[in-house]
Amino acid sequence: MNMNTLVCASAAFLITTIAAHAHATLEVPQASVNSYYKAVIRIPHGCDGQATQKVRITIPEGLIAVKPMPKAGWTLETVNGDYANTYELHGRQIENGVKEIIWTGLLEDHHYEEFIFRARVTDVLPVGETLYIPTIQECADSNQAWVEIPAEGQDAHSLDGPAPGLVIMAAQTDHGHHSHAGHDTAMQSVAVGDLKITVPLIRATPPNAPVAAGYMVIRNEGAQADRLIGG
Repeated sequence: MNMNTLVCASAAFLITTIAAHAHATLEVPQASVNSYYKAVIRIPHGCDGQATQKVRITIPEGLIAVKPMPKAGWTLETVNGDYANTYELHGRQIENGVKEIIWTGLLEDHHYEEFIFRARVTDVLPVGETLYIPTIQECADSNQAWVEIPAEGQDAHSLDGPAPGLVIMAAQTDHGHHSHAGHDTAMQSVAVGDLKITVPLIRATPPNAPVAAGYMVIRNEGAQADRLIGG
């Protein structure tokens, strides 16, 4: 029997699938144009057993008004430069801004960490395409560079060091207003083969709550039936 739509009361399947990759990734890999986006870049390990001492993130053209989040125990630097385009932001013409973010500290190889910045996603970015955010970990004797961009039709997971990718979505509105920072970070949809996962949601839980509930819709858009065997 072909089950075209499944409503799942647990987001564990989605979380496990995303977390399984050992690459630097974005927690939310989609963002809408003309909205603010909270980028959470996840660093899963060090450089061949060595601790990470520095994380460098290059801001691609099309992301403006970048503000990085300080991290306890780490020093934070930004490098400014001119944009290739001139952008309008709240009635002002913006020609330059943050082009690189550098956190310096210590992250042991067997630990995991997240590095966060906020940015405005401009409408020069083509809807439906993927924007790549080069990220480099610097260790004592080597680097782990997540900077490779897949060729057209190539699977990013086939690369040794794929850059975190951000899928550009059409502008979203909420009762006629554009989304603001913190409101547009929910993933609208993600494709896994013929399966399309939409509107995943996990609500905040009270402190020390032992369990949490998550929800999502899984739609099979392929010709063959799929069976959900875990959740």
